Amino acid sequence: ATSGLARRYDERGTVENVLLRTRWGPVRARVYRPIGGHRRPGLVVSHGVHYLGIDEPRLVPFATNLARAGVVVITPELAALAEYRVDRSSVDEMIEAARHLTTLGRVERDRVGLLGFSFAGGLALVAAAQPEARGVVDRVAVMGAHHDLGKVLRFLATDTVETPSGPRAMRAHDYGLVVFVYMYAARFVDPSEAAVFRDCLRLQLHVEGAQARHTARLLSPPARALFDRILAGDKAAVRATVLRALEDEGERARGRALSPAGRAREGRARSRASSSPRRARERAGRGSWELPMTRWTAAWKRGEKRSASSSETKYCGRTSGASRCV
Repeated sequence: ATSGLARRYDERGTVENVLLRTRWGPVRARVYRPIGGHRRPGLVVSHGVHYLGIDEPRLVPFATNLARAGVVVITPELAALAEYRVDRSSVDEMIEAARHLTTLGRVERDRVGLLGFSFAGGLALVAAAQPEARGVVDRVAVMGAHHDLGKVLRFLATDTVETPSGPRAMRAHDYGLVVFVYMYAARFVDPSEAAVFRDCLRLQLHVEGAQARHTARLLSPPARALFDRILAGDKAAVRATVLRALEDEGERARGRALSPAGRAREGRARSRASSSPRRARERAGRGSWELPMTRWTAAWKRGEKRSASSSETKYCGRTSGASRCV
């Protein structure tokens, strides 16, 4: 006999494309609804830095399976992240997506959360701390989120992690540095070449290396040489410029505004953070405040305030008064 859970996962539910209205303009989004007529929790699932946005091939099945498990999911297209930029607009777009979920008849309005991946994770924590999110966002979970954007960008350029116990050498993935150079192309080449230089980097990020190298022939010899060094992972070629950019007071203020650092007391939404499912399991086993994502979602669906499986694992209840884990 087929179990009820297995039958549920055989049912695809419904998928609807919607358009959200924000102060930054219209935002494309996709709503995944589970089968059944009773009310469900809602979840805003935000993609990381990827040019395919809500069509990213890992995001679509992830959202589909969450809906099959009984959660109404919306995936907003965060235009800045799809364009390799970390920007305040993504924060507002997440909140608007959460607000949209509260207008759907089959969503429990007091059980709408945010789930963000990569840079969207850090921005989801920022979003949950905003005054506009109060009464809308119930909780937030993140995977691979940034805490301090400035520190992350310095790490990408220097391969050095700033930890409470001191600096630690660690090789950063070259992808992140290419994204940074793309964001600030005019700082690395003559402004007249910035558009073409950015096109070359965009093609490289789109995994179209041959076309990127072909387009790079339009650059001046110095700009093309810099592009080649970036492709070779030569961080020394851009390190000084990156660090100068990060010391700019305007950039430092922008980094603070887009970082969860220092916001723990601002928001009332419950939070979960994890660098990986394995890491989350390890921390949960040590009695940390983190839970593996599957157990977090399952407990949320049941509306529980405490993990039923382990008195050592802490679980934060819904937002109703002071924020604390029980």
